[in-house]
Amino acid sequence: MSRLEQILEASIGQEGPEKDLTMSFQMEYNTPDRSIIRARMVTAQSIMVTIGLRSAILEPFERFHVPSDGEFLACDIPGLIPAVAVMLRNQTRGMAAGTIERDSTTRVMLVFESERSVKDNGLKDLASTITCTMRQWGEWTNVLLGTLDRDPVVGDWEIDWREFLAGEAGFVTMPWFKSLRFQDRKIALSRTILAAEALLISVLNRKQLIDPVALQVRNWMKSLRPQPHVAGSHYITVEEEVF
Repeated sequence: MSRLEQILEASIGQEGPEKDLTMSFQMEYNTPDRSIIRARMVTAQSIMVTIGLRSAILEPFERFHVPSDGEFLACDIPGLIPAVAVMLRNQTRGMAAGTIERDSTTRVMLVFESERSVKDNGLKDLASTITCTMRQWGEWTNVLLGTLDRDPVVGDWEIDWREFLAGEAGFVTMPWFKSLRFQDRKIALSRTILAAEALLISVLNRKQLIDPVALQVRNWMKSLRPQPHVAGSHYITVEEEVF
């Protein structure tokens, strides 16, 4: 019996119509690019998970630019692109629903369901689907970041990609982060978008690539531009504003 299956089995005995699994899921599945906001067992055959992406993780930190509610944010790319991929790839593999919500941050909502009852190994099905989905999500994030680290154009720039994208999302960067000139940031952002698009193309079929969710994210990436300037914790660097 897997660890997650044990957690689900133990939750069956909790009181109330819904079982809170948030803390257990946070321990199992939180990463630098995603954070479990809420996880609950709605029925013995259905689990709903709300996951905040990096914009939600960074929300308490200082910003030099506040975007309009409803915008995707550059800092979410390492979590958002794999999230879209797993949502579309697993639609018929135990994932009953998947949506993306945006206001000041980006959140992913996933619903996992098993057609089998607890007595017929329904919990095992749920645990397996959730484990595979989260593992796949993490692996594809690593593929995306690894592609950037090996990129022949920017791979030797030694960029911390999470911090770079946090700056492009309007968050004040950490003191240790090495700032880039505007033109270099423009190149780095374009290579990020290229790597993200390549990941989607490599794991989704033609029908999935034109799904409204995929198209929305892909079109947003095409429109993404670098910030005119990025503020650091102890300085503000204003670069030449050439677009």
